[in-house]
Amino acid sequence: MRVISGKKRGKKLIEFAGGDIRPITDMAKAAMFNILFDSITDSKFLDIYAGTGAVGIEAISRGAAHCVFVDSSREAAKIISKNLELTGFSDCAGIIIADCKAALEKIKGRFHFIFMDPPFFDKIDNEVFEIIQRRDLLIGGGRLILKHYEKVKPPDCFDKIKLCDSRRYGNSMLSFYSVAVNAEAAVSVSAAAAASAVASPCDGEKEKEEEDKK
Repeated sequence: MRVISGKKRGKKLIEFAGGDIRPITDMAKAAMFNILFDSITDSKFLDIYAGTGAVGIEAISRGAAHCVFVDSSREAAKIISKNLELTGFSDCAGIIIADCKAALEKIKGRFHFIFMDPPFFDKIDNEVFEIIQRRDLLIGGGRLILKHYEKVKPPDCFDKIKLCDSRRYGNSMLSFYSVAVNAEAAVSVSAAAAASAVASPCDGEKEKEEEDKK
């Protein structure tokens, strides 16, 4: 496992021993960041179920200003900390050792990007989305990206956070969500638009610059 691009391109990262953990593949990770492209620059990134921290570290390498890593495992937290030291990104990051929902209830600030990689074969916990929505953790114009098993249907039953695209990479899917323009209208993309989207797979206003000025 390595950093794919950015300031620490090619840097090898520490992984978990054994094969029980299913980290995001380099192909899916590269595709995701190619979609997000320059919007990652100076952003605030939240990596939930962070594992080795590879996704959040990739975000920092590509220009994110700061990343918060959340994982309930102390072993994962140690690996994330070591990987941050290896890349020199410790000053750009925070690590929270806690259950995902408990962490989201207490976490401070809002984020331009939230990446979620829950246990691969588990049912997706809608309550996690509901907490993010209720606490307004996702900045308008930002993206929530969910990695999940291809046979698991991504949820789309929330008032403010709307599914707008899903893309398959091997037996994994990346599903992209954005904040709806209003509580009654979903922000969605047609199949034709999704096929042609490059910089972003979702519609919606870009508010990162406005948020940073506050």
